[in-house]
Parts: sequence; structure tokens; C-alpha cells
Amino acid sequence: MVILGFGKVEIDTAYKIINECYEAIEANPTRPEKAVQFIQAQYADNEKKFGSMDRNKAPGRYSYFWFSFHTIYVKKYFIEFTIHHINRQHAFSPDGWALLVTHWMLSVSEEEGKRIFKE
Repeated sequence: MVILGFGKVEIDTAYKIINECYEAIEANPTRPEKAVQFIQAQYADNEKKFGSMDRNKAPGRYSYFWFSFHTIYVKKYFIEFTIHHINRQHAFSPDGWALLVTHWMLSVSEEEGKRIFKE
């Protein structure tokens, strides 16, 4: 992905978020949607905190996400992630704010394990 002001940091962050969700699911396999909601709440709390901070005090970059849970059958499901990546120090923005939205899919099945797809 080549977009001015965004790049490897956002890709690494997306993989980090998805892997955290997968690890939470592995720890609580009977309630995978609740496990992801727990991780989502942590990122949402950070977004609220950082979004209201002064530009000089807030982290330069941070992310938060939404997800949709799609069950195919009992042992296979997909989680669709919409991840918002915020850059508070973007060089081409008059106020420094910039947003990149990415879409990802996590496939989880007993037969195949985990697979991550980027849209």
C-alpha cells in the first residue's frame, strides 16, 4: 500500500489487531464474538482518549476498528474488520489530521486454522 503519510505502520497495526482478536478467540473459543468485542473496546477507549488530546500530547498515529461476525457453519466463520488509521501529524493536511480506512477479513475454521485477507 502506497499512500502518502501511511504505509507499513498501518499494515503492521492491522495485523496486530487481527492477531490480538484471534488470540482472544483461542482463549475463549465458545464465545468468539465476545472475545473480539473486548479487544474492540480497548481500541475504542484509546481512540476517545487520543482524539480529544492536544495534538502535541497525542500519539502521532493510532487506530481503532469495527467488526462484523459472519458464521458459515459451526466450525467456520469470518470476521470482517474495518480499521480506521489516524495520523495526527500528516504533512499534507492543514490541521495535521488524516484518516486511512482499510478492510480486512479473518477466516477461522477448525480444518484450516486462521487466514487473513486484505481487501
